[in-house]
Amino acid sequence: MAALTRLISAEFTKAVRLKLPWMGLALSALTAFMAKHTVERLGAPGELSSRVYLTFNLNLVSTSIIPIFSTVFASTLIASETSRGSLRMLLPRPIYRSHFLHAKLITGLIYLVLMFAANLIVALPIAASYPLTNSFDEGLDLPPASGQLAIFGIALGLTYLPHAATVCFALLVSVLSRSVATAIGVAVGLVMFMYTAQALVRNVDDYVFSSYYDDAIGIGNSIASGIPESWNQDNMHLLLITSLASSVAFLGIAYGVFTRRDLNG
Repeated sequence: MAALTRLISAEFTKAVRLKLPWMGLALSALTAFMAKHTVERLGAPGELSSRVYLTFNLNLVSTSIIPIFSTVFASTLIASETSRGSLRMLLPRPIYRSHFLHAKLITGLIYLVLMFAANLIVALPIAASYPLTNSFDEGLDLPPASGQLAIFGIALGLTYLPHAATVCFALLVSVLSRSVATAIGVAVGLVMFMYTAQALVRNVDDYVFSSYYDDAIGIGNSIASGIPESWNQDNMHLLLITSLASSVAFLGIAYGVFTRRDLNG
């Protein structure tokens, strides 16, 4: 465990020196301001509320900035070591390959958390500046502010899972790639292709993890709006199964390939 902790610390020491991770965090935070401008410009009079803003903001950031930058970041984690030749120096030392890959995976997943956190640090104060209800909520039994926060917390937890599958996919591409440019191009290209193709190919979207980037947020908005919706439904079951199964499959291939890699190849 101490060795793994040191490896993770080393990963973040390297990451903070790079521009890309900071750019992703900055754009995630700026998305909250973009969402504010958009809902105020396009929203009907009396429609705006903290729930409406927070839903729009989370939908926007979880289908754009976060999947793109988390994919780019994770796709560089192994490929950057391969392209520099540093794997030949690192792995012959008393470091288990599995621990090395664990550290890369955990770094990618923590960065994903930070992407959401950067957005929420800005978005929550903005949401608090709006009224809890709007003119369309009259007569509805809405949860209090604490209840709505709890609902969106559950939605974010579920939303994290397909994004985590994206990180696992990008890590697999990183393991298979020999250069950073190839890893980024293939990972981002395939994620964008899957996200687009799922809308064009009938009945495929149920089994593609990227189709669930914003589903939980939509259900959370319905529950927070007083609509009798439930988390226990087929769509959320598919989100869990598809995201977890995809993550396990991607990681299984990545670990299998990486632990058998010929460092001289």
